[in-house]
Amino acid sequence: MVEIKSNYGLVAENEKGYLSIIDGITPNKNYREQVGKELSQVKRYIDNNTGLNTWIYPLLVFPFGSVMKELVLESEHDKLKLPVLNEKDLLKYIYSNNQYKLNSDQIKKISEVLEEWQKDQSQIKYEEGLTKYGKKYVRVKGSLEESRRVCKSYEEKGCKTSEVNQDKKEAEVYYFYVEK
Repeated sequence: MVEIKSNYGLVAENEKGYLSIIDGITPNKNYREQVGKELSQVKRYIDNNTGLNTWIYPLLVFPFGSVMKELVLESEHDKLKLPVLNEKDLLKYIYSNNQYKLNSDQIKKISEVLEEWQKDQSQIKYEEGLTKYGKKYVRVKGSLEESRRVCKSYEEKGCKTSEVNQDKKEAEVYYFYVEK
């Protein structure tokens, strides 16, 4: 899984082990944490829909930045090791770490599932918000089935969700509540 960021400048690691960008756009979020969450969501989706037990190697790529050699973001709290690369080193890295091969059936299954997942993600319109009491909700414009898929995607991210309910004011709008 390749996560691409548009930051420019010198990409390095600071003394605390966090990503640092010198003479460029400073990250406004924790890229390592973001990749970790996306990685678990994609893995869970692939595993649940193919019956495979996949292992996904994440990469963080800065095509406009100069990346320090052999930069890997790690944490003492989990096992995720996130290599950080520039555009030029991406192919080299993939070829040098190509020890696990998938057979054609596995590739086909995973490709089909990812295509379906991408369609689901891109076509359904939804928004997050907070009630006046501070409770997080998600409103989905679409069918009940689409709303349930969005709700399931939140559950796959590790969130606790409520039942999906139909909006009382708007037809074809559903909502559910979300807790971390």
